[in-house]
Amino acid sequence: MIAVSHPTLRPEVGATIAKYSQREMDVLDLKANALATVPVSDVLSDGAYPNLHLLVSIMKEGHLYDPFSRNIDEPAANLVPTFNNLIGRTDFVKILGRMLAELERAYGHPVDTEFTARVDEKGSVRINLLQCRPLWLPGSSGPVSIPADIPRAECCSSPNGLSAAAR
Repeated sequence: MIAVSHPTLRPEVGATIAKYSQREMDVLDLKANALATVPVSDVLSDGAYPNLHLLVSIMKEGHLYDPFSRNIDEPAANLVPTFNNLIGRTDFVKILGRMLAELERAYGHPVDTEFTARVDEKGSVRINLLQCRPLWLPGSSGPVSIPADIPRAECCSSPNGLSAAAR
């Protein structure tokens, strides 16, 4: 999670970032034709990933380092998903901020989204919006009024715990 207005601010610092980073991920197991949850290190050890340097930091001697180049010559167990370089070296945050502002304007309310993102070999970011819905904020819906004239049979439970409407 990042704050679009202050993307580099984090509640944790240093090696503590690794402590709270994602350890598992959901994948589509094409051989088993099923959804599976696997360790991130297992997925990363399976092969080369384009732009991996944008997604991970390297844990070495108790410290996290962001890769300086595309070449990462580290065991997968030393890679920690931080997205630091995606946030700091691409237009990802700027594009996401514009997208969220436009959606909020259209909905007239802050939104909650699900998306995928891709960075091509030239560093261009593409975000695909998968789902969007109004974001519920405490107190944003106003006071709730309960009607006073509800018939007793529709609101009171019977001895067996079922309301009149459920029987």
